[in-house]
Amino acid sequence: MEINLKIKILTPLFLGGAFGEPDLRPPSFKGIMRFWFRAVCPDYWKHEQANFGSAATNNNANGQSPFLLRVVNGNIKAVPWKEDSFNRFNEGRGPKTINGINYLGYPFRMQSPPRKYYPPGVFFHISILILKRANEENEQLRRAVAATCWLMTNIGGMGSRNRRGFGALSLADWQCDKGEDKFPELNQLPILSKCQSTAQWRADLEEALGKFRVWFGSFNGKGNNTTFSHPHFGRSFHYFLSEKGFTSWEEAMAKMGGYFQKFRKKREPDYTAIKNLLYKNEPLHVAPCKAAFGLPLTFRFPKKSEVAIMPYNVEKKSFGERQGSLLFMRPVLIGNRLHPLYIRMDGAVPGVDSDVAIKSSGRPPARQRENCLETFMEYIKREG
Repeated sequence: MEINLKIKILTPLFLGGAFGEPDLRPPSFKGIMRFWFRAVCPDYWKHEQANFGSAATNNNANGQSPFLLRVVNGNIKAVPWKEDSFNRFNEGRGPKTINGINYLGYPFRMQSPPRKYYPPGVFFHISILILKRANEENEQLRRAVAATCWLMTNIGGMGSRNRRGFGALSLADWQCDKGEDKFPELNQLPILSKCQSTAQWRADLEEALGKFRVWFGSFNGKGNNTTFSHPHFGRSFHYFLSEKGFTSWEEAMAKMGGYFQKFRKKREPDYTAIKNLLYKNEPLHVAPCKAAFGLPLTFRFPKKSEVAIMPYNVEKKSFGERQGSLLFMRPVLIGNRLHPLYIRMDGAVPGVDSDVAIKSSGRPPARQRENCLETFMEYIKREG
């Protein structure tokens, strides 16, 4: 049994590949599907290996995934990133310039030669073949594949900076080669790109999330007292969909990034606390508010070495490399316009629910009382 997905790229898709060229590789998609499975299934650790495969061990001789994934990109031509082409969105001048696209994509300007990406507006296809050894009547597997593909292509994305709007995907259609009755889950989930209004989009999203709770259970279900630190659809999950749509991805990204840049720029008390640390050698007493947006977090001041805030494990007295953001931003396609979407996933908030520290210091400051994620969501609901 095989299902086929037609997917549209909405924003520049940066993926690692050979010789600096992006590459739509099956392992990348399977990795994203695992991510969304953990986000949607409270008992993911019981079913992840059976649904997505695992490394072969003595106890598990066959670690192969029960399905094969193939990508057909239609010979999409990659194009180089040109930061200067977005200067028309500049607000202000000099160091006070606001440019949402360049702010969200700031790592791309640090690379030479410029990174290449797959451009918005093009389509590619994914085929998922359920192997014969995996029972086609396996409802659990069908639900895992349907849910993760749906999340990846309706509210998710892939590639570099996909939590900041890049690599946004849109599911155009999906079908099963053996008919709807063999893979009924496909018709049980609405395709959000077919919505013609924001009201319909919200209703269809809630319908899909409700279906997922039926399939996998709820993170807030009765008797479920487990604390989940990774991004998931728990009690703290919520979102904001802008009523204003844009005709181009550049306009949508400039608006989203502009709000984010204005919110974070010289934000207090972070700005003064780090400035006093560098210029007056005053200790950092409280974790920076902006750590809540993900780590590492780097502060840079003129003529001073940068300060990097990292995840810190107090028990092991060790630093982690990164802690991904719980804030997802991307445009979604409704009718013929792109509407900014801001998602606050549930999970451990850096600096609030987990410890952080200045790199190499080994002394974590007190945890922050303000949850900057919630403050930003309140801000964007007022402004956006």
